[in-house]
Amino acid sequence: MAVSRCGPRRLLGVVCATVAVSSLALSSGQAAEQRAEPRYVAFWGDDVFAWSRPAGVKDVTVYLWGASGGGGAGSGGGGGGGGNNSAYALNPQGAAFLAGGGGGGGGGGGGGGGAAFVECHIDSSLFSELEPTLRVEPGLGGSAGVAGEGGAGGFTANLFRGSPGGDGESGGGGGDGGASRIIATLASDGESEVDLARASGGAGGAGSPGGTGGQSGLGQFIGTLKPGAGGAGGAGGSAGRAGTQGLCQGSQQTVVPGTAGTAGAPGGPGGRGRTPTPGGSGGGGSPASPAGSTAVPQVTLPDGTVFHVPEAFRAARGYGGAGGNGGNGGNGSYKDDRPNGDVHAARNGYPGYRGYYGGPGAEGLVVIAW
Repeated sequence: MAVSRCGPRRLLGVVCATVAVSSLALSSGQAAEQRAEPRYVAFWGDDVFAWSRPAGVKDVTVYLWGASGGGGAGSGGGGGGGGNNSAYALNPQGAAFLAGGGGGGGGGGGGGGGAAFVECHIDSSLFSELEPTLRVEPGLGGSAGVAGEGGAGGFTANLFRGSPGGDGESGGGGGDGGASRIIATLASDGESEVDLARASGGAGGAGSPGGTGGQSGLGQFIGTLKPGAGGAGGAGGSAGRAGTQGLCQGSQQTVVPGTAGTAGAPGGPGGRGRTPTPGGSGGGGSPASPAGSTAVPQVTLPDGTVFHVPEAFRAARGYGGAGGNGGNGGNGSYKDDRPNGDVHAARNGYPGYRGYYGGPGAEGLVVIAW
């Protein structure tokens, strides 16, 4: 990896940074002996870290990438409606009864939003007002949305009672990405804390509504028989917003917003049942919805080192999950079109398919350089 994580709650310094530089790509103008001891340290992970300025260092520049939002999950497809089961031995040859409609496909979840980036210069005049040790809190990536289950298939029915398929469950939304922060304690009282620099995280993508179940292959009473209508597809989940906010108590502030995620695709409608052929399933919203990402893939540190942000921190990981397909409708009952033909019973509708999980957001990253 291009950066190195140091132990939790450990005072960090140049030794840690020396280990971290081993796999960095540096600018071609620097000689190898000049970059043997790089002057930076990087932090990430689910912890609170402490850092103090090395002896003789007056000014530092800090770089913060917030965490990105998690992707919303796809919803489940609706179940297919049951077929009409009214065929019997005394029916004429070739008699056929109505089939159920297919369930609608679940919608795809929205992709999570990318996080903001902040660059902030902190000079000796500001450090003079602060306690010597700073707290560093990298943001945590947003959680992935939980997939919705598919709806149950409808049961076969007679002339008087329908049995539609069940609706698919909605997909869960992705969690918001956390802000990356550097926190200082005021020297005036040794207690009051203030954010020295902060980069906001991206918002999680929304989950999607489930596809609706297909209708059964009959009406409510004799004389109004109709093929089962297909279920409607679920709408796609909305995209996660990008992180856009930054804070810098020092000078030379730069704030670059991330990019927003992409909205999920809607599920397709289920097919209408025919006689006795069932309606086909609606396709789930797909493919997975892309996530937003950070807009700053590398920075040039004060000593001329080019710090390339590792892929794990800048990749668009919080993708939205695809929706599940709907279930096929059940075929209607029928009698073979030949003398003394066999009677074939109707079938239940088929259950819808579960949606797909969203992806977790990328973690935040903090680099302090001098």
